[in-house]
Amino acid sequence: MLFNESFLYLDLTEAANALTPKMLLNKDELILLHRRTSGQQQANFMAGRYALKRLLIAHTGGTWLDWQILPKASGQPRAFFKHHAVPINLSISHSRSKVACVISTNEYVGIDIEDKKPRDNLAELVAQIASDEEQAWWQMQEDQLSAFYDLWTTKEAVGKLYGAGIIIKQAVAESISTYHPIDDTTSICTIAALPIKSY
Repeated sequence: MLFNESFLYLDLTEAANALTPKMLLNKDELILLHRRTSGQQQANFMAGRYALKRLLIAHTGGTWLDWQILPKASGQPRAFFKHHAVPINLSISHSRSKVACVISTNEYVGIDIEDKKPRDNLAELVAQIASDEEQAWWQMQEDQLSAFYDLWTTKEAVGKLYGAGIIIKQAVAESISTYHPIDDTTSICTIAALPIKSY
């Protein structure tokens, strides 16, 4: 069952409404769903579980209710098949309009997706998150908005890979590979991957 990462990107509303909660979620997941107080949080939760389970079923089989996605202490998602932990690494991200997820058996993975929207305080935000080298790179970019989202999603994806949140003021380690499966006019998505033997 070894495979490199597999990626899925869906419209958030479509994914959130693809199945009813009782068709998609088991008892523990239903409890987690009902702890979310806003409709948007519940939609994100449903969309994320739908996307991850769709990938897991495609790669390993089973049904929607055979799979369970529960958080680790770090907040990272963990996969269970028929209540047994499975050695598959998972990551998920939401924007206002999209959900993206990645799974892998031989790499630690992290993912982040953002809707590209204009920001007034780009220089201030870059100064807060970027290393000196990254700030110098950003200042040289013609499209500073896209460059900002490149930095932001990369740092978020790497942080999720480690289960540590966004990596601030630190350059991304060379042992981590990153790429953008989506980078268009409305959205950017970054996947970070680290071979398991390197961690």
